[in-house]
Amino acid sequence: MLTLFDETKNPLFIMMCRLVDEINGGARLNRKQIMARITSMPTFRYNEAPEIDREREIVDAVFDFSSGFATLRLDAPIGTLIGSTELSWLKTMLMADEFSFLLPTDVRARLLARLKNVEPLYRADAWRKLRFQRSGEVPRGILYGSKLRLIVAALSERKKLRAADKILIPCRLEYDPFDDRYAVIVWDEQSDRAEKIFVERLIDLRLLDDNIPADVEERLQNFYRRHRTEISLRLNDTRNAVERCFAAFGSYDKRARLQDDGSYFLNVSCLDIDEQEVFDKIISLGAAVTVLAPEHFRRRVIERLRAIAQLYQH
Repeated sequence: MLTLFDETKNPLFIMMCRLVDEINGGARLNRKQIMARITSMPTFRYNEAPEIDREREIVDAVFDFSSGFATLRLDAPIGTLIGSTELSWLKTMLMADEFSFLLPTDVRARLLARLKNVEPLYRADAWRKLRFQRSGEVPRGILYGSKLRLIVAALSERKKLRAADKILIPCRLEYDPFDDRYAVIVWDEQSDRAEKIFVERLIDLRLLDDNIPADVEERLQNFYRRHRTEISLRLNDTRNAVERCFAAFGSYDKRARLQDDGSYFLNVSCLDIDEQEVFDKIISLGAAVTVLAPEHFRRRVIERLRAIAQLYQH
């Protein structure tokens, strides 16, 4: 149970566990009292708005109030409820032309029609300003939309791709929101390993009729388990370094610990095929970041910084 709490760290989950324990121990709580306990949590007002409908559904799924007081439902499924924040986010994404490749045009149009009374999560001008700082910059989702549609089709239909004279077995489509950059993870049967290819480097991309082998997903997961590493960083909050760092590593799994002096320890989980990107992001953060481990990565950063320093000494 301790491991479950450590992994979850969700205030609503912890509160529900406490309520279940109390009611199982004989406490007589009605629905109003339980909802008051939940809405009084300091962390209840998260994101842009509290999703009270979701909390109500969870409470009604976990507890039976037919007697006036809560008793445990041990076999009732908890349904998935889309809240207002999710709907607003979906509206924003559907309105953004750079993501139109994800859905067929008619499906996108029908969804937007169903969401006509939903306000977008962000204004279009604010969305553009936050994501594309340089004037005149074209989002890569628009710039490479035709290639991205082919990749999505290949992944959906489980078909191979051809780029120039090379056959590709697509496994994943990745997006880095910080750099606005797409990459396709492909399986190379000759080397028996995954490769990462940025979409802008794909030339003469075509969808083939050949099916992707059935065991590719299993081989990919085995590769991920063997080639995953964790890079440990110490981060000082100077010149918005914390904000820049979390934005740069937004698409990576990570764990952070805030220290009493305001610094952070950050562990970034990545694959060896991601190491060059992680390396470039760390260098861009400058002196605010210190690499603690692994040692080979730490030495690589030190060598780059020494090379940069020598340029300024001449």
